[in-house]
Amino acid sequence: MSAANRKKAGQHPIAQLKKERDHPPNMNEPQIPSLHHAITNAAECRHSLPPLTAKQIARRAYLIYQTHGCSNGHDVADWLCAESELTAERFAQCE
Repeated sequence: MSAANRKKAGQHPIAQLKKERDHPPNMNEPQIPSLHHAITNAAECRHSLPPLTAKQIARRAYLIYQTHGCSNGHDVADWLCAESELTAERFAQCE
């Protein structure tokens, strides 16, 4: 569809924005937060959290080590898994 046809059909983005400006949504209806708003809030929450400490990661890595029967040779994998789990838990708090 050409730009001229979109304008005539009222599908041009600027026309749509003007329509929304001139006819705001009914405030009695529940509003769905925008994706941008949700992403911004989550990012602000994540930045407000204190960083993970090596002690926190070490504790979780040790628990992971124990769940594997205390088998040696997986220290780096256990550490990375612990870091990933803790980060995911913290970010889940922001949702």
